[in-house]
Amino acid sequence: NLVGVGVLLGAITVAGFWASRGWESPGLSGHEFRQAQTALTIQSMQEGGFRMDYATPVLGKPWSIPMEFPLYQLLVVKWIDLTGQDIAQGARTVSVICFLVGLVAFYRLLRMAKFSVGGSCLALVMVVFSPVYLFFSRTVMIESMAWASSAWFLWGLLKFRECGAGKYLTVVWFSGVIAVLVKPTTWAAFCLPWAILFLRDLLWGRRRDGEFLKRLAIEVLGIGVPLLILGFAWVAYADSVKAQNPIAHFLLSSELRGFNFGSLSMRFDGPNWLALGEHWDNAVMPWPVLMIGLAIALWQAASRWVLAMGFGAFLGIQLVFFNLYLL
Repeated sequence: NLVGVGVLLGAITVAGFWASRGWESPGLSGHEFRQAQTALTIQSMQEGGFRMDYATPVLGKPWSIPMEFPLYQLLVVKWIDLTGQDIAQGARTVSVICFLVGLVAFYRLLRMAKFSVGGSCLALVMVVFSPVYLFFSRTVMIESMAWASSAWFLWGLLKFRECGAGKYLTVVWFSGVIAVLVKPTTWAAFCLPWAILFLRDLLWGRRRDGEFLKRLAIEVLGIGVPLLILGFAWVAYADSVKAQNPIAHFLLSSELRGFNFGSLSMRFDGPNWLALGEHWDNAVMPWPVLMIGLAIALWQAASRWVLAMGFGAFLGIQLVFFNLYLL
């Protein structure tokens, strides 16, 4: 356990060193348009205060083209007011803090999956050093906040399923509201393990057990439905604001369906899967490491169910938002 903790702390230190390179530079390398768009929103919020129809001055009057709920932007403004950092540095700092908060949730998820303290820490090293996390954890973007809140949502949900305590519902609702408003496509990825477990319970669970059925009802009517309603309500509101700009109609949710989901035929195209495989190798984990990990997980019976849920969620979310992940 001490070795695992030490290796994780060392990995975070090394990753922090590389993340700090160019920290003082205002340049926003990688996804420059999206980072600049977020930075402009933060700037307009600094000048005009918090508004749900926040200004993003890129498409002309009336300036408002809200995409995500601007919680990340608001926290950056508050952080800048507190520390005096400029927008780029302040936004990067908030992203890094959110990433570290998310790591704690992942540690707790691994412990729930019966990993030891040391094993959980060693698993987190792969997250810390994964290129996609190294990059996005320091960007002027909403990604770290969406990832962290979604991870805490899943942890709270699994704890509620485990013991039924109301305090975990508080975690679920608080983190779920943040996740579904900040970035529902990330939240959806963390809903897939829940969906797998829920379907298992529904098909093979104790159907005559009153407490069991009550828990399933709470999961549907007390968690899933309210959060979906909240998410769709925000999308409807954002669409109504964007529709007021005559050249922003391409950003309406109805126009973005093809961009997000792609077509059915795309999912049966071999070159598309080769492209996704390259993404996995370059941004997530090299194939040799992945294959070794899969072999070890399959060898041990205790980890096969966790592997099925993890791989099902990893592949499933890409099948849902196929074009988004392809791009």
